[in-house]
Amino acid sequence: MAAEDDWKDWLDRYGGSLLMLARQWGASAADAEDILQEVLFRFWVRRKSVADPAAYLFSAVRNGAIDLSRRNAARRKREMGYGANSSAMEYLPAPCADASGESLVRQEMLKATLSELPAEQREVLIMKIWAGLTFEEIGKVTEVSTNTAASRYRYAISGLRRKLDPEVAHG
Repeated sequence: MAAEDDWKDWLDRYGGSLLMLARQWGASAADAEDILQEVLFRFWVRRKSVADPAAYLFSAVRNGAIDLSRRNAARRKREMGYGANSSAMEYLPAPCADASGESLVRQEMLKATLSELPAEQREVLIMKIWAGLTFEEIGKVTEVSTNTAASRYRYAISGLRRKLDPEVAHG
């Protein structure tokens, strides 16, 4: 990512996935953008010493979103005097409905089903499908082995299939 054009191409390819990763931890759209901007600034300062830019950026965004989520939960707990309930998180871009509205319904169903997956499986699914990272890269980002990242992906896909396809669940 040395050349400016390479950097722009990389950001065009991965920027949306980085924002989606931050959002899956409960960050609002504005918070996700702030996290990404801060991470990009820190990366730019250290870019010459970073061996794997993708792993660095995904790890940093993930950690920033988790930290923000923890701070927000602690703040809500203090403000409300009891445990904070996590709000519904947005995992997918705004839905695009066809004339019948069918894709909107499918996307809402997928969003609801994704929210039922464990966080570890959700984040691997996002990094694999939307960002196109390898299991090795996902393992670096999440600090687990390549095999664990692959297993979490398989469990996530299996869980989605069971919940979204009644024949798989009953068949």
